[in-house]
Amino acid sequence: MTGRTKQAWYMVLISTLEKAVNFSRPAKVHDFSQQSPDAFAFERTGEHQASMTGQGRNVRRGDYLLLQIDQNTALYQVQNIDYYSSPADMWTALLIEAESPD
Repeated sequence: MTGRTKQAWYMVLISTLEKAVNFSRPAKVHDFSQQSPDAFAFERTGEHQASMTGQGRNVRRGDYLLLQIDQNTALYQVQNIDYYSSPADMWTALLIEAESPD
């Protein structure tokens, strides 16, 4: 393996590991509270759980979503997220209600 090929292979490996264990950055808070209710689909699936479909880049597992639900502001943490292939910034996520990010 040449030096350049080895370096490319390492970069792919590091990127894959970062995605798998979410080391790439600390959790972020994404504010959806000012968006129109038509901008995303939110559905409670349990007492403290929900699913949501929305648009926006860089939402990742472990991030927090600030939402306006039934006249109340709620904070949810992303437990799992899958992006659609088209449009590329559309996703669906499983959420759990959260107190506040640390």
